[in-house]
Amino acid sequence: MTNLRIVVVVNEVSPELLAALEGLPPRSRAERIRTLATLGLSVFGGRGAPEAVTLKAPPVPTNKQNGEGRAIAFAKALGGLE
Repeated sequence: MTNLRIVVVVNEVSPELLAALEGLPPRSRAERIRTLATLGLSVFGGRGAPEAVTLKAPPVPTNKQNGEGRAIAFAKALGGLE
């Protein structure tokens, strides 16, 4: 198995991701990024949605909900976490 080491810089360009990662320890941040990447691959990689996600995508929030940004609210809705 090949291992890859990737350095990712997250800054104000992605405020929602920055806020989600700031308070986590480094290993937890890495695991969160791996999880988000895996979700992204399954959704946008042409393989359809993962089993835990319903086939009907929820509407995209148009404003902040509960202090969360649109991307976080949408991801939670996809995963049935709302």
